[in-house]
Formats: sequence, structure tokens, C-alpha cells
Amino acid sequence: MADNTIRDQLAADIWRYDDYIDYAVSGCTQRDSERLAGHLLTKGYRPAARRIETPEQLDALGFPCVIREIPAEDEIEFYPQIWEKPFQTDGWCRAGAVWRETYCTPKLPVEVLVEPEVDR
Repeated sequence: MADNTIRDQLAADIWRYDDYIDYAVSGCTQRDSERLAGHLLTKGYRPAARRIETPEQLDALGFPCVIREIPAEDEIEFYPQIWEKPFQTDGWCRAGAVWRETYCTPKLPVEVLVEPEVDR
């Protein structure tokens, strides 16, 4: 997702969150929320990774895309598998490996680390 889209979503969330801010008294404007969102992005703010739980959601991901398996809590797994979808027509392959038809699908659930920039 492009920084501008993230900034716009964050600014809208800040503007809607008025439980503790009386905008009429404080003098804050919607433009102030946009400036604050831009400032937070320059300081490194990024939204939480999107969680994919169904095969349909996994199939809907575009390319290039990178995901990481979320291991079950009862398993001891120090290095969850990271998968990439480098091409539109090919399936998933383990990150850094050459794609082969014998590779299987990632175990769900996964979290999206990198996805193509699209307007949402």
C-alpha cells in the first residue's frame, strides 16, 4: 500500500477518534490530523500486517507478494516459512528459492509482509 493511502487512512482514523479531543475547544482541524498522520509516517509508523486465514484470501493476493506463515501456538518454530509470489501465473515458492511445480501452498494462517501497491 502506498504511503499516501496509509496516510489518508491514518488521518481519517485520527479525525474520527474524538473520544478525548474536543475539536471545538482545542482548535484542531481535519488538516491537523492529516499533518499528524504524515509526521507519524516519517517516524516509521506502519499498519499491522494483514492476516490471511482462508484459501480464497490467499488466492486473491496479487504479485509481487511476500507472506510469512503464522505457526500454531503449540508448535515450537523459531523460523516460520516465508513465501513469495513473484509472478502472476506461478504459485507460491519459498523465499529465495527457484519456483518449482512441486512446491506446495503455504500453511494458513499467514501474515502479509509485502503486497503490491493498489488503491483500496
